[in-house]
Amino acid sequence: MRRLTTVVAAALLACVYGIAWAAPVQVGRKTIEVPVPQGYGRVGADMAGVLALVETVLPPSNRLLALYLAEDDLAIAREGRTPPMARRFEIQIPVPMIDSPYSAADFDALKTMARTEAERQLASLGPQIDEHMERVSDSLSEKRGSDVRMTIDGVRPLPVHDETADSLAMSLVARHTVALEQGGTSTEVSTATMSFVRVDDTVFVLWVHGGSDDLAWTREQSKAWVQAIMTAKGVP
Repeated sequence: MRRLTTVVAAALLACVYGIAWAAPVQVGRKTIEVPVPQGYGRVGADMAGVLALVETVLPPSNRLLALYLAEDDLAIAREGRTPPMARRFEIQIPVPMIDSPYSAADFDALKTMARTEAERQLASLGPQIDEHMERVSDSLSEKRGSDVRMTIDGVRPLPVHDETADSLAMSLVARHTVALEQGGTSTEVSTATMSFVRVDDTVFVLWVHGGSDDLAWTREQSKAWVQAIMTAKGVP
């Protein structure tokens, strides 16, 4: 049996939905067609700075497979600047899940663990999150050429709110503070919905990120994205 606790812990550290088109996403050795969120576009290799910035704040044991930004943000990124990215879509995968086939029974066990252990696991990650944010701060400081300190003051996981045979969704609310060397500190609240998805015995994680008032939006968008992926695969 896989170390499901480790997998869940790693994954905890992402209106009417239209399908613009489906584009391939490489998940380990598999290629999966994933519909692109309406009004958004995938960040390409030519926007390496944006990809690197998002990858910097990922938990060390997660990998970013795809990042989707709103068209306005993409236009800013194409100019070589850093967009706000207040709302964004991500596909991630915890390293233990890469190229690990998940049967229906395996996925049921993963969902059970997520339902019962998420809050306890997140609480136990407190010191690890602090250490991770220190590394994130050092990396951001190096990129900016000035000191940046980022901390997460609190993460509140919310109960599972949507589940199918091949998916499970839960949300979280986080408060984070950024302090700059030049002075000034800002504290913001963000929301996100994370959905485990199983396609062809492969499990990956969808993240939909939003601002402090976007919890309902992240949930609606995440559910619609999961449904679009299943429809593209011919799953009712």
